[in-house]
Amino acid sequence: MLKVGENTFIAKYGAGIVTSMEDRELYGKTYNYIVITFVVNGMKFYIPKERISMYPIRELSSKDKINCALRIIEDDITEINSDWNKRYRGNRKKINTGNILKIAEVIRDLYYMKDKEVMPPGEEKILEEAENMLVGEIMLVFNLDLNTAYELIRKI
Repeated sequence: MLKVGENTFIAKYGAGIVTSMEDRELYGKTYNYIVITFVVNGMKFYIPKERISMYPIRELSSKDKINCALRIIEDDITEINSDWNKRYRGNRKKINTGNILKIAEVIRDLYYMKDKEVMPPGEEKILEEAENMLVGEIMLVFNLDLNTAYELIRKI
């Protein structure tokens, strides 16, 4: 069970901190919520305590795993799908896993597309989501501020 002050990662959303436990009334019934505040955008996420097992929550990655993700971003691309629709669906699927190494693959591939100036707007949105997920984890694991964490992945 999550505790106040604990760092965590929710697939599809990113890294955050459990900021409180709150009781809220909904349709005449009181529910206990775990409140997670995401570090990149400050958004609060309310999870009913009794439904916590339904959410794809994991611990933050280790420093070694994050460094491995950064190396993936540095790697050369071996192959990229030319069909943007298939590429979009594949990237969305990777992001939704919450696996930091898969997220790094998405960032690497989309940086390549961005450099070639052939990235559709939908993929720009996916790149932003993937960057935010990785940056949030970097911020919490390495105790860095937002700008420094972004610089760490964008300088590659």
